[in-house]
Order: sequence, then C-alpha cells, then structure tokens
Amino acid sequence: MKWTTEEEIILRENYNKIGAKAVHEMLPHKTYMSIIHRAKKLGLSYDDPARWTEVEENLMNELYGKVDIHYLLEQLPGRSIRVACTKAARMGLSGVRARKQAQYISHRYFFPEVNVLNSYWAGLLAADGNIYERRNLVSIGLSAHDREHLNLFLEQIGYPAGIHQSSQIFSGKKFDYLNIQIHSAEWVNDLQVNFNIFPRKSLTLQPPEGLNHEQSLAFIIGDLDGDGSIGFYSRQYYKDSIYSAEKISFSGTKALLCWIKDILDNLVPSKRTETSVKRHHGIFQYQIQGTRARSILKILKSVDCPHLPRKWDKVREDGSIDPER
Repeated sequence: MKWTTEEEIILRENYNKIGAKAVHEMLPHKTYMSIIHRAKKLGLSYDDPARWTEVEENLMNELYGKVDIHYLLEQLPGRSIRVACTKAARMGLSGVRARKQAQYISHRYFFPEVNVLNSYWAGLLAADGNIYERRNLVSIGLSAHDREHLNLFLEQIGYPAGIHQSSQIFSGKKFDYLNIQIHSAEWVNDLQVNFNIFPRKSLTLQPPEGLNHEQSLAFIIGDLDGDGSIGFYSRQYYKDSIYSAEKISFSGTKALLCWIKDILDNLVPSKRTETSVKRHHGIFQYQIQGTRARSILKILKSVDCPHLPRKWDKVREDGSIDPER
C-alpha cells in the first residue's frame, strides 16, 4: 500500500524518537517491516536504548566479575543488575566470573541483622569510615601497618576486592594509608538504620540504639581501634619515683563518648567522680586510667570479635600491658 504524505510526516516526526514498534501503534494499517523499510529509505534511524553499544560491551568485558556490581552499573547508566547479568551470560562471561560477581553481590547483606561481628566493624567504620550517600559508597581507611586487619575485614564480609594505598605528608613526614571502597546502597541504609552512622558524621555522630551488651562492647572495641588508644599513664611524684599505669583513651563526639562512658561505668564502676567526658582543643575525649582501665581491658580483650593487632597484641589476658610491645 502506497505511503501517503500524512503517513510519512508521522514517520519522520516520530521514528527517530520512539522507534518502529511505537510508530506501528500509530499506523496500525502498516506492517512492522514496511515501517522499518520506509524509514530506511527516508534515511531515518532509531537508537534503541536497550541495544548495547560497543563501549558498554567493552566495559562488561573489562569489569564484570572484577569489580563491585554497583560500581559497574555506575559506568553503565540505565542498566539494572538483572540486565547486566543477562548480558554477561550472552557474552559468555558466566561461570567463574559470574560466581565472582555473585560474591560482590552477597557482601551487601552484612549489616541488615545486628550481631557481635558486624557491631565491631560498624564501630570501626564509625571511627575511620566515611559514607557517601549519593554514590552509595562506604569507605574505610587505616594505617599501612594494618593491612592484615583490612584483609580480615574483606574476608569476613565476603568481598574479594583490592586494597588501595596512598600517602600523605604531615609536618614533613610521609604517612602511608590503606583504603577500601564498598559500593552498596544496602550498607549505606543499614549502617544508618542499625548503627546511626550517617554521612558527614565527624561532628554529629550519635551512638547506636538497640544493641545488646555484647554488641555494644564490640562496637566500643571497634571505635577504640579506630579513634582510641591503649597505653600507659605516667606521672613523676618525686625525683626517683614514677607512677605508671594502664590508660585507655577515646576521641569522638560528646554524645558517643557519653554513651561509651555509661556502658563502661556499668561494666566496671568508677570510684572517681571526676572521670568524665572533656573537651580538649575542640575535640571531646574520655580517658580511663589505673586498675579500672586494666579491668576494662581484660573484659574487652575477652569479647569474641576482631581486635586490631597493633593495639591489642600488647594487652595481656589479665588486662595489663606488656611494656616491651
């Protein structure tokens, strides 16, 4: 059937915007193939957004099964996990690479249900982590001396990613840092809902709510491993008399430190009324010294959760600190 002027106008105005299938609904008396042939004759084209471009396919070949699926999808705007996995199967990227990708997906469900293990890592993230909500990104950074601990973190969350190293110069000295980035909308949500860890938390961090006793202690250990210190408190009373004892120091927001203080006060009551959260050079600190610090270290050391080796290897089972470590 011959094309009329009105039909060609409809074809010209719509084909490159909505494609042959939609034009066919506007011109039901024309066959689908006749619309395609007529459009081709008129020099019209339609870029189907569902069609994978060569650039997208190259990205799939390069990244699928090697990076977190959410990071991959950031490079493929408009593509869903289901579409990407289907495309991977059609490209022959299944098998081992698909199983690796499944590992990247499975790590997303580490924080939905609170337990002792994820409470520890949440505490460490509260201290040394960052959340970027718009990018669905969670990052954690530690000293280069703590690579073993970050490897343990990756192992326990089931995330076979690499650790990135960077350096910064402070006061003329070079410091090496290690960083891990996790792309996961689930982490961003679960850390906020279960542990009160939000973006830009440095000055606003609130303590977690609803944790039981063991989970609270694990969170405190994680925070201590990140923003705290374990060492000695020394004071010279006389010329040849030096008093030395264990000391635990926490840094953070006033709300978080008051929460930590309340829990530790119940754990090992303080006999000194002056022990409190104090502000020092714009930073809130809470310190515990002497036999009470030793008693608290003994209890925290026994909690069944990770402990940063650099800080805890020097703590003996009775809570005392080995001065040689």
